[in-house]
Amino acid sequence: MRIVFGAVARNIEKSIQSLSAFLVDVAKHMPDAHVFLYENNSTDQTRSFFPLLSTIHPNVHIKSETFTTEELLERTRSHTWDHKPCRMELIAAARNKLLDMLREFGVADDDFVVMFDPDMHWPSSA
Repeated sequence: MRIVFGAVARNIEKSIQSLSAFLVDVAKHMPDAHVFLYENNSTDQTRSFFPLLSTIHPNVHIKSETFTTEELLERTRSHTWDHKPCRMELIAAARNKLLDMLREFGVADDDFVVMFDPDMHWPSSA
């Protein structure tokens, strides 16, 4: 059994310090755990921190993508009143991309998967 953490990340620049502290704790207490982050279309500096996050814990896996508004509209069934993609559908699609990452990694039924929100602040256990 493996422990696997997974999160969908978008515009988490303000939470990078807290996320980094979390990854340090995971590396310290669970060196064999794997952490998966899926990100798309961030408009802040989120992506610039990915190289740093990858150095904190050796088992951090990050996938980052960019889609045009037209591509996002094609992926969603619902649209807002001003013809933008439905936010809930976009979040669900990003979560499915994260689940694809886990599947490609070979996460099994007996693995323990912890989904977390990377832009929440939590205290370090150090």
